[in-house]
Amino acid sequence: MPTHYEYIGTVAHVWKNAFGVVIETGTVDVGDTLAIEGPIYFEELPVPSIRVGNAEVRSETVDDQAGFPRTEGGAKLREGMRVHVLRHNADALATKT
Repeated sequence: MPTHYEYIGTVAHVWKNAFGVVIETGTVDVGDTLAIEGPIYFEELPVPSIRVGNAEVRSETVDDQAGFPRTEGGAKLREGMRVHVLRHNADALATKT
């Protein structure tokens, strides 16, 4: 597991151009990058926007189900896949070099 990945929750639902995540821990902000954990890979996806219900929000936290847009053609997302947010702090970057 990359040290700069922080687990936040699981995929709750997948649509053609979006997916929902139940946030179990931590926060996600617009501008972050999510990493979806597959069987042998991670697919990194930018967070250009977040939706909760019918409202667009800038940040999402524990116990909410948040919706994120995605483009077609990436890896196949499935309900239950683990979701991480990338944290680019000094400690994580130091372990990569």
